[in-house]
Amino acid sequence: MKNATIIFFLCWVTSLAFAQERPDLRLKAYIGTNLVSYVQKADSLSAEILAGGQGGFGFRVLQKRLMGEVGFNFLRYGIRYDDAAAGVQINSFELPVNVGYASYKSPLIKHFLYGGITTNIILKGFIDFDDETIPSVKFKAKDIGLSNPTFLLRLGSQLDIAFFNIDFNYSLGLNKAYRQNVRTQTHLFELNFGLIF
Repeated sequence: MKNATIIFFLCWVTSLAFAQERPDLRLKAYIGTNLVSYVQKADSLSAEILAGGQGGFGFRVLQKRLMGEVGFNFLRYGIRYDDAAAGVQINSFELPVNVGYASYKSPLIKHFLYGGITTNIILKGFIDFDDETIPSVKFKAKDIGLSNPTFLLRLGSQLDIAFFNIDFNYSLGLNKAYRQNVRTQTHLFELNFGLIF
């Protein structure tokens, strides 16, 4: 009986010594707005700015102060020039993979700084004409010379207040946005509002 008590006590102490906080897995659903800029690196810098929105969901794992997150995001962005009779709309799918650190953590509020890589795949695009008698023209990325997919380096900040989430991030293109000799770099800003489950 004495040996059994000693073995039980040793097992209990060992389990306490090796016990770790279980990872916290959460689902995040969000919607937001975006601003995409294609900056051409030529003799004279020119930029094309597109605005839009996005929505998606992701999975976040939190282990003490370390955070890992994978998202599935649908983006829609476009441009309409003042003097043009048509506007361009692009639909794409984004797969961000981020790692971060909780710079502040309390039961009610958490703040994260993070970075990662995101893959952006253009699904389809439309040219919409002001004249309603002319139907929309559907196009693929290669039809207008867009690279597909594009890879972006992402930096961001998230704030959790109870189960509400605010996420602001900036992504910089790692490959050319257009398949041409002149380097065109993608700059993507996103502001998302979501819920953590």
